Amino acid sequence: MRAKQIGGMVEFIPTPAEKREAIIRDNVLGLIGNLGERISNIEEAIGVETKLADELRETMRRIESEEMLVEALHIGLKG
Repeated sequence: MRAKQIGGMVEFIPTPAEKREAIIRDNVLGLIGNLGERISNIEEAIGVETKLADELRETMRRIESEEMLVEALHIGLKG
């Protein structure tokens, strides 16, 4: 991260690598969920058991619900 000082203000500017990492970090759960759904569709199409895909789907639902609870807690503590 670069720091740029203008008068009494300091502006922190993220590097391109830091921006890339933030984008990936913010969207990784959606990407995993999307891949899981695609793999599940392929497994169903070729007739393979989808037990692991179902477990991934349930894990993703649990993660999303926990994230919503944490976000609600954060908003409640903040405001």
